[in-house]
Amino acid sequence: MGNRLTRWRPDQRDADQRLGEIAQSLLLALQSTVREDASAFGLYDAACTAGGRLADVMASPPRMASDTEVLAGLVTRIGGEGGTLSDAVVRRAVAAAWVQVQEQHPELSGSTIGRSMTADILCDLYRLFFADVVAEFLRSVVAEKINLAMLGSTVLIDPESVIANWITECLLEFVPDPCEVAVGRGGSDALPGIARSLVPRAVDAVLGLSTPEAA
Repeated sequence: MGNRLTRWRPDQRDADQRLGEIAQSLLLALQSTVREDASAFGLYDAACTAGGRLADVMASPPRMASDTEVLAGLVTRIGGEGGTLSDAVVRRAVAAAWVQVQEQHPELSGSTIGRSMTADILCDLYRLFFADVVAEFLRSVVAEKINLAMLGSTVLIDPESVIANWITECLLEFVPDPCEVAVGRGGSDALPGIARSLVPRAVDAVLGLSTPEAA
């Protein structure tokens, strides 16, 4: 794996496809490791704990403010203060998910300052967060040159975050949408409880502990 990334060049033929193949290999290796030992890297517990905090945020959504203030508040409320690699990954996943939410919702601008986050924004944040937990963990493996037994060798680079972006897109479809589940079950009032109940299912899905059909 390390040799494959070392040989990768952005100007080579089918560069994105090759990097996508590497991303898939990384993802499958991580999922295989977690299936053998769900406590590996502390990622499962960290994602579940943060998912519970995210459900709390959905119960008491923050009011829109400046981008910096909103991001800092979300990272603090969802990411916690743990000092492990997985805790840091969770905080980066919150930040990455919020950036992606802003890209998906151009209406998030100065005109929304003072208003509470809407249900659709919260649900998008929820789904992106769980996918980004895995993407950011594997980004850390690459960026920090962590030599993990599951990979067989040290991976060196992730040019332009292609690996992380590919993984997020790949996993997103398997993360349940609390807004969809809430339809017919009390609507937005029931959303926080539904979101909390879906946390184990979401974490199982992104870490490969459930089949796509079950997820």
